[in-house]
Amino acid sequence: MNLKKIFLLFLILLNLAAPLSAGSEVKIKVAGMPDVTTTWPPDMARLAAFHEFLRQNPDIEVEAPATLKIEGDAEEGNEYLAIAGGIAPDVFFLFGRKIGAYIEQKFIQPLTPFIKEDFKKNNKVFSGIGAPDNIWEIAVNNNEIWCVPYIYYVMGLMYQRQLFVMSGLDPNKGPQNWEELYRFAQKITWIPQKEPGTPQDVSTRYGFMLDLGGHVGWKFHQFVWSAGGEMVRPYKKCSKCGELKPSHIPAINYDKFHLEISNKKDYQKKISKYSKQEKCGNCGTSLDNVDKLEWRLVLNEKGGKEALEFYQRLKLDKWMRCDNRNNPLHKGKNNLEIDLPEEVIAKGNIVCPICEKKFDLTDETTKKRIYTGVVKTHSDAYQVQREEFGMSITTLQEVQTDVGLGTAVTYFPSINGENPVSFIAGAYLAMNSQTKGKAAQAAWQFIKFMSSEEAMRIRVRVLVDNGWGEWVTPKYLKKFGYDDIYNSIPKRRRDFFTHADKNSCIEPYCKGYKSVMTKELRLPIDLALDEKNPADPQKVLDECAKHVNTYIIGELPEKVIKQRTRLGFFLLIVTAVILLLVAKKIIGLLKNKAGQSVEGFGVSDRTWRKTVKAWIFLFIAVASVLLWQYVPLGRGLTMAFQDYRILGDSPFVGLRNFVSVFSNREFYVFLYQTLIYVGLSLILGFATPIILAILLTEIPKGKVFLRVVYYLPSVTTGLVTMFLWKQLLFNVTEEGVLNGILLATPAWVYYAIPIALAIGCILGSVPSFRAGNKIAGTGLAIVGLFFTFAIFRIQPVTEPLRWLQDKNLAMGCVIIPGIWAGMGAGCLIYLAALKGIPDEQYEAADVDGAGTIAKLWNVLIPNIKALIIISFVGAFIGAFHAAQNIFVMTAGGPANSTMTIGLDIWYHSFLFLKFGYATAESWILGAMLIGFTLMQLQILNKVEFKKATD
Repeated sequence: MNLKKIFLLFLILLNLAAPLSAGSEVKIKVAGMPDVTTTWPPDMARLAAFHEFLRQNPDIEVEAPATLKIEGDAEEGNEYLAIAGGIAPDVFFLFGRKIGAYIEQKFIQPLTPFIKEDFKKNNKVFSGIGAPDNIWEIAVNNNEIWCVPYIYYVMGLMYQRQLFVMSGLDPNKGPQNWEELYRFAQKITWIPQKEPGTPQDVSTRYGFMLDLGGHVGWKFHQFVWSAGGEMVRPYKKCSKCGELKPSHIPAINYDKFHLEISNKKDYQKKISKYSKQEKCGNCGTSLDNVDKLEWRLVLNEKGGKEALEFYQRLKLDKWMRCDNRNNPLHKGKNNLEIDLPEEVIAKGNIVCPICEKKFDLTDETTKKRIYTGVVKTHSDAYQVQREEFGMSITTLQEVQTDVGLGTAVTYFPSINGENPVSFIAGAYLAMNSQTKGKAAQAAWQFIKFMSSEEAMRIRVRVLVDNGWGEWVTPKYLKKFGYDDIYNSIPKRRRDFFTHADKNSCIEPYCKGYKSVMTKELRLPIDLALDEKNPADPQKVLDECAKHVNTYIIGELPEKVIKQRTRLGFFLLIVTAVILLLVAKKIIGLLKNKAGQSVEGFGVSDRTWRKTVKAWIFLFIAVASVLLWQYVPLGRGLTMAFQDYRILGDSPFVGLRNFVSVFSNREFYVFLYQTLIYVGLSLILGFATPIILAILLTEIPKGKVFLRVVYYLPSVTTGLVTMFLWKQLLFNVTEEGVLNGILLATPAWVYYAIPIALAIGCILGSVPSFRAGNKIAGTGLAIVGLFFTFAIFRIQPVTEPLRWLQDKNLAMGCVIIPGIWAGMGAGCLIYLAALKGIPDEQYEAADVDGAGTIAKLWNVLIPNIKALIIISFVGAFIGAFHAAQNIFVMTAGGPANSTMTIGLDIWYHSFLFLKFGYATAESWILGAMLIGFTLMQLQILNKVEFKKATD
């Protein structure tokens, strides 16, 4: 055998060995792992456990998935998009509220076979991190284990000891009920500008941090439960009469699943109280064989009203602090706070109940000393000045990352001081349903180790080594032998964790509840906290419960669905006929235009050779349009008639999605707001570039400089522009740019500006009428009258405006930044078109004695008419689909006042996984725009395009 043959044989053996060596290592993708460069002790602890897993399993390679990153209120939609794109991880890191949707959509697979197989091998039950039954409750569904807890947390009240001492409060005792919570917050709240005669260089203090915005519904649960209420309740439906009867979560035999819960005795005691037999209260039929639970939102029955009223008190109640601090009656009592009910403010004076000093509430100096509420809302814009918060709700995990030196943690108090209830929830590890074979075994090994007692021991050790031992959950310190640290923790905090495991309510996890928590609960809270017109708590909660129980976690009755389906079928036929007529009209317009053209459009009556040649050149372009536009369009049409799921079967549901859209009152509200958005966008933004371009053509000097100034905002990315306006210009405090300007503006200026504009418009209409331009003259006169009436509606700004948090201002506020950023580019386009107008036309107009308005109407506008029409069409359709600016600025709030159809479609599809509903909504919106498309073609069919000349 020669050297050449030996070398070839070596290559063959090498190629044969390559697959064997590649197969010895399994790759899995895991979500939610900390960065390897982290220096944050909690992440370092989890990273240490991760490294130990890699050491014990050298044949498994773990990598982070490459997913999109959506920040803010919709960040939980990241994994949905990854699944849709086929780049999802093998191991998901999920919060409990997402488990139900992942099971329903078949994103994850049961872990029951893996747990049973391990039990057969080791004869050892799976205990995991030692979680109580209500944490495991979410993981069990349809007689399968779908995930295992990785961490779990409870909510508690965190307070600052130093601020308690400064306010004369006991630093070793938190509030015991809601009345004390309010009074403690009142004593802590201190705004230097409202306290004359005291140091003005100290930081602003607020008594309580109240979370609003997109996550407002999350912590609202703690208030409802602390008021003795429930968020959701399970029911069983009678198969005979359809009546719903309150029920309970079925008892789970954890021994059957080879699972060990941390509170086994307490759980057995709890399920022993379950009724042995359940019967329908209406007809007496037994419900014992009914397995399916129906969930309903019940926060309007008890607890919700009290919680929302307390929110109003924390945020809206007015009060002031007596400045007669040297009076002996106040010494040692620290009782300077005076409540100011509305009737007292209307009366105009108040007497301090302690020292009997009188205050004139109509005096401007006294008015500036009045506080509104005792909280700083988390949704407020960032302030430059330093702020401190006396109390806030915090989440407490295996380590309390929010707390540190000088802080204390206690129960969140119940409304009247009864046995406190804690909000409890967990984060879970689950396996992708598409992960199979060796990858599935590797994924299970990862899940099993990272949620094991061994991994928890490593995490606690790292935290202790980094000086965080004091803030580790006490039961883990005791379990892993850190008795000295455990004994140094205050007994009240140790008791808190013991009590939380026993007396807590799990985060609801029924179908569609993520939508409730993210979006639906925000509406009643925003309405109730409206500073100008707060809504009645009971009324808004009743409306919220009715809507949620009908359209989200409940279902419409079959009888109603059938009735509305018949109506929907009739509307579908009518819509189809209209679309066919519109399509026929569009084809006719194209043929007419083709007949006027020299070359033809390919739809004319010219010879077949020319037609073939045209299609040869157009084939690639047409094929691309068909592939990327019409194929998805057809697929989307199919989805509108399905209960569409990214994975698994998507059953056809007929017209049910369209019926749901047309039956949902919110659709019409959002449609109306979409029309408002489109109208304001066109009124405020469409004419602005044209006006700027005209002004630039008339000024004698500085044209280049002004062009640069106008164009610069469009260079900045859209998100940067939105955040710039949101954080700086729309800052709700006096430090905000716009608020600062408005507050510093003299009152007479507010009236002088509309008066000047009214006079200018009315005087400008006179030459138009004289030149025979009645339309232009009438338009200017109407605008002048508008400014005239505006004089009587204007009020000088005397206190900071709420901007994005004000329902009346929010819509305009989300539109203006986009107009500001885009008008420069549009201005340059119109400026180029204006330069193409021949000077002879202006000269001829001068000879005829035309004025400025006449030239504008008869020379300028006709020459750029085609560009205006095309720009208007683009602006109109773009405004209908606009959602990104609103999403960044307000996410649809406050009180859904900026929610548009486009944004609602995004929420339903990528956040709530209701793709069928969202697609039906999209088609309805598209059908509305088809008529506008026809009108656009008719106008363009009459427009003559000309080449501009220098």
